[in-house]
Amino acid sequence: MRYVPELKRNLISTSIFDGLGYCTRIEHVVYKILHDALITFKGPKINSLYILDGSAIIGHAFVF
Repeated sequence: MRYVPELKRNLISTSIFDGLGYCTRIEHVVYKILHDALITFKGPKINSLYILDGSAIIGHAFVF
């Protein structure tokens, strides 16, 4: 993840998650980051970008 103060949103590096053992999937215009078959993050495609909604999903519970 990179923090850029001038951006309204932060960027996530898929390759860093891959190196940590996470799996990424794009299914039905939803981007998902999984770890041990559990969805950790997910977000919809808006225009041409996949946007994580800012919440993390651990198991089946939302963490805010």
